[in-house]
Amino acid sequence: MFLPGTSTVNPACLVKMDSRDSSRVRAVMDSSALGWLRPLSSISDTTTRRICQEAYEAWQYAWNNLNTVVWKGATTDTLPDGTPTHDGQGAFNTAIHFDPHALNDITQRGKQALAEVALHEAIHYYYGPAVNQATHVWPYTGEAWFENIHSRDPVKGCVK
Repeated sequence: MFLPGTSTVNPACLVKMDSRDSSRVRAVMDSSALGWLRPLSSISDTTTRRICQEAYEAWQYAWNNLNTVVWKGATTDTLPDGTPTHDGQGAFNTAIHFDPHALNDITQRGKQALAEVALHEAIHYYYGPAVNQATHVWPYTGEAWFENIHSRDPVKGCVK
């Protein structure tokens, strides 16, 4: 969770991932037949391929950072009806966190969503001001990175 009105991370909201969480993230963030990232070689549109490559590289940078950058959130924030407010958050050059419900959803759609969230938040983490000013409303049309990350197009999207 980020402190209201800032891009500062509340350290109390960041929990070290356990091995189960890390394994789930590693499994979905793979472009092999078992993972959820679309292999770049299978994306024929050159603009989409470049965008996906940038997102993949931003994720790798965050995930492999020697300082812990990727965390589990302490809680899943929900609306009054129990619906999660989001699946994760990323702050420029600071941290990425996944809400617990996003890490615990082991359905096929949950795994797909986890890959999308990882790429989405990695873009915020890596590119910061270039994208953090965007008005974020699903389906993210007009925001090239996010439109491709969350695309349901079987050929163009970054995630299978």
